[in-house]
Amino acid sequence: MRDETRRKLDRHLALRRGARWLAIILVALALAAFAFLALPASTVREIEAEVRVAFIGNDGKRANPYTTLELKLPDGRIVMGRSTTPLAPRAGARIIVQERSTLLGFRSYEWDGRTP
Repeated sequence: MRDETRRKLDRHLALRRGARWLAIILVALALAAFAFLALPASTVREIEAEVRVAFIGNDGKRANPYTTLELKLPDGRIVMGRSTTPLAPRAGARIIVQERSTLLGFRSYEWDGRTP
């Protein structure tokens, strides 16, 4: 094999190896970002909230009912919450919701049908 051909083949193989390692690194970074942003932290707490608005909807695919809630928390913040319970509490009712926090501090609120 000619010297020039050998150099071209070696360069081509080096580029393929580099591209493979780059792809592996990018996938690892994407998985780490997903784990950091999406996986919930272990902080779950129950808080009492006041219902401002509640309505029942369905997911549109399988017609599974869910309840969307607008809640006023004890510290005055107004947040949105969800529930798979097909019961909507009346406006002004006090309910117990679970607050879940992600690693970056994003919070979600879920109601399982309990009242104080």
